[in-house]
Amino acid sequence: ASGMNFKKPKESFLLNNNKILAIIPARSGSKRLQNKNLMNFCDKPLVSYSFIAANKSKYIDSTIISSDSNKIIQIAEEYDVKAPFIRPKKLSEDKTAMFPVIKHAIENIDESFDLVVLLQPTSPLRTADDIDNALQKFTKHNAKALISVNKVDHPIEWIISQKNNIPLGSYAKNFNSDKRSQDYKDSFILNGAIFISRIDELLSKKTFFTEETIIFSMKKSHSIDIDNEDDFRLAEYYMKSEINK
Repeated sequence: ASGMNFKKPKESFLLNNNKILAIIPARSGSKRLQNKNLMNFCDKPLVSYSFIAANKSKYIDSTIISSDSNKIIQIAEEYDVKAPFIRPKKLSEDKTAMFPVIKHAIENIDESFDLVVLLQPTSPLRTADDIDNALQKFTKHNAKALISVNKVDHPIEWIISQKNNIPLGSYAKNFNSDKRSQDYKDSFILNGAIFISRIDELLSKKTFFTEETIIFSMKKSHSIDIDNEDDFRLAEYYMKSEINK
């Protein structure tokens, strides 16, 4: 990766001249997969795939890393991703919410931007096209916030949210219907790959999730969010399949 230079003129003018900042949050620790952001994923550190996607985007003007890890910051700089600060330890805990991390990043850079795109490094299959299509939809709908999702394979009516050994109770009616799975409405689940917001809106609401937030649907193979070893292996399988197409 060293010496790579992805710099090229951006096309933000196509998106109402919005100046667009991408933030990649990548702390050093992780409970389930130790140091997962640095894990070797298809011969590169996991975090590097988000750097590559952001750099290839037609619309993102600047990409920064928010990290408490010198190693992650070093990798970011090899991909021409800016590291304007080292994230404080108090914002790098397991239980740290995402909004304070984004707010800290926005307040610790010199430039000002109109839109922020949050790209979590645990979504290595999310592509530059996914990001750009999401930004196009955001602009087309004059949205204030957008989250990426993917279609759920099975009807949400089939989900049972109770512990083992408790009778089905009111859930039983959901399984005694004559409906086939294709007769139910499509449902979507948050995939964690792309979050977009107007910066003024985000700082005001302190969340991407408001009644006005719109969704951007991605294909399942681009939507894996790596949280454990099974996710990691499945994502590598999909990545290798994409590479060999």
